Amino acid sequence: MRHHVLSAALSVALLVLGSAACTSPGSDPVGAQRPSAASSAAPVPSGPPQTIAPTNGCAAMDSILAEALSTTSEGQAFSADVAAGQDSQSHWLAFVTLVDGQYRSQLEDAAGGDETAQTAIQALDDYVMITTRLSQGEIPEFADEREAEMAVKEGRDPEVNPAHQEAADTQVAAHTTLTACMPSWPVVF
Repeated sequence: MRHHVLSAALSVALLVLGSAACTSPGSDPVGAQRPSAASSAAPVPSGPPQTIAPTNGCAAMDSILAEALSTTSEGQAFSADVAAGQDSQSHWLAFVTLVDGQYRSQLEDAAGGDETAQTAIQALDDYVMITTRLSQGEIPEFADEREAEMAVKEGRDPEVNPAHQEAADTQVAAHTTLTACMPSWPVVF
């Protein structure tokens, strides 16, 4: 659980720092103008995550996601958990699995040739695969569970399984990409 909170915190930090990098050349943000050659580097975004999709493809995908979140039983169950302050992990996994399966072709059509949106489609694949494996315990968090328990009892940091750390890093990167493209993508802790 501690690792998921840290991963979520890292996700939010990466989102804030990386959202400007998520638009690709040739895929202008919706309603935005490109800076002139005379302007200096873009400022680092601060504050809450963006609420406007960065490209037309992302905006179309975000509409599909928002509709699925509000109209499917999986999306409604997740939203109810969040509103009640309850653990939403199982409903969230059911929802993203549904979106990846039943809404996949709609998302791909919406993405079209938009490079940023296509990157989000790939991130969805990564996110669903890794989140499923992590939630099912297929990748243990610690290199040696027994040693980890002893380390915690002794006040030491347990040795993290490198495969788990790599999976968690990939999950955070995918989550950040999805959130940057689709502002309706919830920040999940």
